[in-house]
Amino acid sequence: LLIEALKILPENYLSKIKVNILGKTEPNLFERYQSECNKLNVEWNCNFVPEDVLYEAIGNSDLILLPYRSISQSGVLLLALSYRKPIMTSDLPSFKETLEGYSDDWFFKADNINSLNEAIKRFIDQEIDTEKMVNIIDFLNQKYSWKESAKATVKVYDQVSSAS
Repeated sequence: LLIEALKILPENYLSKIKVNILGKTEPNLFERYQSECNKLNVEWNCNFVPEDVLYEAIGNSDLILLPYRSISQSGVLLLALSYRKPIMTSDLPSFKETLEGYSDDWFFKADNINSLNEAIKRFIDQEIDTEKMVNIIDFLNQKYSWKESAKATVKVYDQVSSAS
């Protein structure tokens, strides 16, 4: 989906970005798009990515883009939150639930090349308020922190013990 969206991105946008795709995928998918990646100057590591490589890639990114077509939840999304980087995802229900507080126009339509293409252009054109995005991410980091999870767990235990 990302490669197809990049193929229709005007050159003046393509020249402003560097794209790295990380993560294991089906070999035939990688082979099918390898020549396109070379033309678009996209680096694609289609193997399992060790944690240190993933952490470094996220740390060096200006944007974390998750163009999933379907997913129930994403460990990469939860990890990316801790890096305080702008994150853009497709509008899948689990992403929208996790990114509570995000504006609807910060999501792109799942499985829609044109929607993803427009989202990339809006990011490059700085039409997305990334400062506000990071403020929401800070709130979500607090909400999903181990400390808050522990408080919620203790609260449930208290309720169960009180009901007994």
